[in-house]
Amino acid sequence: LGRIKKSIKTCVLTKSYLQESTNVPAGIAVAENELLAQPKSMLTGKFRNIVTYHELSGVGHYAAYQAP
Repeated sequence: LGRIKKSIKTCVLTKSYLQESTNVPAGIAVAENELLAQPKSMLTGKFRNIVTYHELSGVGHYAAYQAP
């Protein structure tokens, strides 16, 4: 378990991971009640080719379960 925590911490907190971007077409859906919802302005640095961006109203982290 300690090895997994260390691996996750390294992956998430590494500057190079946070600075990498992609030109692959991306579709993003953000739930209205998501605890860590990111606005489109923050995502454009990571995803250079956002094809669709939707804000889902009335749902949270489990959007597919809450509004099938």
